[in-house]
Parts: sequence; C-alpha cells; structure tokens
Amino acid sequence: MKTRNILVIEDELDLLNSIKDILELKGYHVFDFSKPQSALNYINENKNQIDLILSDIMMPEMSGFELLREIRSNSQLDLIPFVFLTAKIKEDDVRHGFALGADDYIKKPFEISVLSNSISAQLKKRDSFLALLEENSKKVKVATNTFDQLSFFNSHVLRAPLANILTILEEKKPLNEEETYYIKEQAKRIDRAVMLLTSKMSRFKGEIDYQIKKLPDFNLLEEVVFVDDDNFQVQHIKMLFERFFPHIKLNCFSNPLEVINIKHEPQLLITDINMPEMSGFELIETLSSKEFFPPTVILTSSIDLEDLEKAMSFDNVFQFLRKPFTPSDFKKAFINNKGEPGSIN
Repeated sequence: MKTRNILVIEDELDLLNSIKDILELKGYHVFDFSKPQSALNYINENKNQIDLILSDIMMPEMSGFELLREIRSNSQLDLIPFVFLTAKIKEDDVRHGFALGADDYIKKPFEISVLSNSISAQLKKRDSFLALLEENSKKVKVATNTFDQLSFFNSHVLRAPLANILTILEEKKPLNEEETYYIKEQAKRIDRAVMLLTSKMSRFKGEIDYQIKKLPDFNLLEEVVFVDDDNFQVQHIKMLFERFFPHIKLNCFSNPLEVINIKHEPQLLITDINMPEMSGFELIETLSSKEFFPPTVILTSSIDLEDLEKAMSFDNVFQFLRKPFTPSDFKKAFINNKGEPGSIN
C-alpha cells in the first residue's frame, strides 16, 4: 500500500513538529508549513502528490478560511480532503468552514486517536469516491464508443438499404423481377440490422451470449464438430460434453483446414473465430461451397459489431458464445435454450 501524503499548516512551530511526529509514526509522509502562502504555492505545484490537508484557522498572513477558499477555487484540488485544527469551535465558524468545503474540524488540544480517526475516515471517503469516479469514467468511455458505433451503424447499415429501396420506388413504375428480388434482399438486410441493433443495446446488461436462431435439440444430436486452436478450450469443451451430453460423439479439431475435408455435413459445428490457418468465418464459407450448411455456434473472446454483422450474413450461424465460459454458461446456452431469434440469453 502506498504511503499517504499529508500536508500540515500550523503557525505554532512546537505544535507543527508534534503533529508531524505523530503522523510519521502512523506511517504518513508529512509536508509541514508554518506559513499558509508557502503551503498554497506548494499545493498548486504538487497537486497530485497530496492526499489530505490539515490546517489551523487563525494564522497571521492568511486565515485557514482564506486558504480553503483559494484551494476550492481550483477544480484540480477540489477532491483533496481538508481538515481544520482550531482552539475554539464556534457554530458560525463551523458552518462557514463547511460552506467553503471543509471536511472536518478537530479541536485543539486533541487526542492522537481523534486526529488519526479523522484522517483515516477522510482518506477512505476519498478513496471510495475516486474508485466510483474511475468506474463511471470507464462506463462513459464504453457508452461513447457504443454511441459512435451505433451512429456509424445507423448511417451505413440501416439508412443505406432504405435509401436504395426508396430510390427504386420513387421511379413509380412496375418492378421487374430483378428489382423485386433486390428489394427483398435489402429488406432482409434491414431486418438483420434491427436484430443486431437490439443486441448491441443489450450488451450493457452483461449477457454472455447472443442467440440469432434457436439451436436444435441437443438430445437428438449424435455428432458434433468442435474447432479451436486453443488446446485448453478443446479439453474444456470435452469435459463439458462428457458431463452434459455423454451420448454425443465430439470430434475435435485444432486446425480448421482438417475440417474442410470431412465427408459428411456435421449435425452441429462449434468454431472459434480467430485461428491462424483459417478464421471461423472462412471455415463456414468453405463448407458452404461444398453445400454443407451445419447449424453453427461461434466462440469468441469479444462480441463486437463487425462480428455480429458478419455472422448474420450466414443463414446457418445460430449463436455466439463468449470465452471464457463456465459450465453454467454452457448449460445456459445449450441446455436451457429457450430464447427467441434476436434475443440475448
């Protein structure tokens, strides 16, 4: 745990030295000042090195209230806890100090435990607030990134096919067979895009997989092909099939090039996306060229917009499953499979 830095301002030198000794014995690093202006200059130059400020109120050059006002006027110093030391605590002074942004008052003379407890409490409050701030900052970044992706999605994936359809319809003439087919294909594209948009918005809920279509009943399957170049994933999936589907023969391949030579269409294909010899999407395309269209589940470390859009271009891709997945995730995806197309399980 890092050493906390406490800045102390007290014009009585004996008391200043005593406070410094006490805090150093408690494990704090202390910056001590007898003049508030010097302390203020140091604070402004080293704002990121100070975890808490402890200050007297009645000082000749500048009062503690004036010092606090200067500190709180700088937004970069606003999160540093400020604790007053004072010989007399008047109700009006307390209200005035809190209004300026003070966090606590300690009456002189004080017990060491009172000083220590106050500092500890203020540092914990600051840590909690900074952690919350960091968490919210990450959420804002994720939301901003998603908004940017959805803006691109709206302009390129949704509006483009709509514009194409409207262009044809605005000609106000009977449609030929080619134009009718084109409009149907664009409508399918829009339908897939709406499903994709729904899934994209649902990602904030933290679900583990995306179901495009309902999977076949695993109780009726006899053989499944699994493709992943990660040996750990191969052993993991073997263990899960032995546990949940002992009746199914699982054929595992680490190289997708081996799969394209199989003689018959798999009843179900489970494949990773990113593999060195051939991607999962390339494998699906190659099997399609052989007139093999097995129901397919795609494994991926992250479900992003491009992968979802690519997957939806294949009629036989049924579901995404995000890695790493637990036995309960596996059970949810393959056993308790009651979702409807486009839903997030």
